[in-house]
Amino acid sequence: MGNKLFWKFHKFNFKNIIFYARPKDWYGVRQILVGDEYIFLNEIFGENGKLMIIDAGANIGLFSLKMFYFFPKSTIHAIEPSSDTFDVLKMNKKINNTFSWKLYDAALTRQDGEISFKNYKYLSVNN
Repeated sequence: MGNKLFWKFHKFNFKNIIFYARPKDWYGVRQILVGDEYIFLNEIFGENGKLMIIDAGANIGLFSLKMFYFFPKSTIHAIEPSSDTFDVLKMNKKINNTFSWKLYDAALTRQDGEISFKNYKYLSVNN
């Protein structure tokens, strides 16, 4: 990770969830952290659930962090294929090192082989 990437994001603290995000990640921050979209999981599994969660297409780890907020004793396997986005995901794991968080720089597909991604400057989605 070079200095170029470092200056493209900022550090945030939302309800004691500390994370790095780039300006292009803000839609995901609003959707996943600010919104209550996933509150039903807390109701299903209980506040102290110890779960094994797979975060496929983890992006910068916002869903993983929300799950750790609800279920701090869980183990999360986060999979992210975009190298630029994976760099931010690694930083978010590093500043949240008390959680059982395993990262994979890979893509999920039903076929073996290699894929290529295009990283968009202003969008957090890749293809």
